[in-house]
Amino acid sequence: LLAAIAIVYMCIFGTRGPILCIIVFLSIGFLYTSMKGKSWKSVLIRLLVAALTIYFVFGDALGIIAKNLAELFSKWGVSTRIFDYFLEGDITDGSGRDRISEYMRIAISRKPVVGYGLMGDRALMRTYAHNIFLELWCQYGILLGSGIIIAIIALFIRAIRSQQRNPNMAMYLLMMASMVFVKLIVSASYIQEPYFFFLLGVMIAAKRNGGQYRVTM
Repeated sequence: LLAAIAIVYMCIFGTRGPILCIIVFLSIGFLYTSMKGKSWKSVLIRLLVAALTIYFVFGDALGIIAKNLAELFSKWGVSTRIFDYFLEGDITDGSGRDRISEYMRIAISRKPVVGYGLMGDRALMRTYAHNIFLELWCQYGILLGSGIIIAIIALFIRAIRSQQRNPNMAMYLLMMASMVFVKLIVSASYIQEPYFFFLLGVMIAAKRNGGQYRVTM
């Protein structure tokens, strides 16, 4: 009940980051639970339903719903920020991050092998890259940076696979990963994100302890 209320509250407040984290978690969680132990036909049907849902979300119907909800929320005196973003076509606006990303790509292309070292993005433009991929490639070069990314993804997959008999722990990992990596991809810096290092520790513990690792949810 509290989680449902929190989702409604975040939608009313209109902060895109938390809403995106929720969407990613629910989508990945749906696919994970749908595919687990199911036949290929069952999985295909669920993927078809997901595809139709995506088509609906990005179609005209969602615009009509957003407009009606904005009018309703306005009557209630509640923020319509998230609906305004959508109706004005600014839902994917990067708030200046696009210029940072472009600068980072140019900088990476100049030193693609060795990078600029730890915190190198800060030295280049007095701010961080706002994207974990660009941040790692800028700091450590494309080769080493990609290796770190692949290692993190492999650790996550192995941690999830080790929890086949413990669905609570698997969903906890999915929830944490959705929260952490969505934030790191669109806004934050891994150096300043404590939950990133917390998640790494939990994934390592889950992989080492397998089904014996327990989380009550």
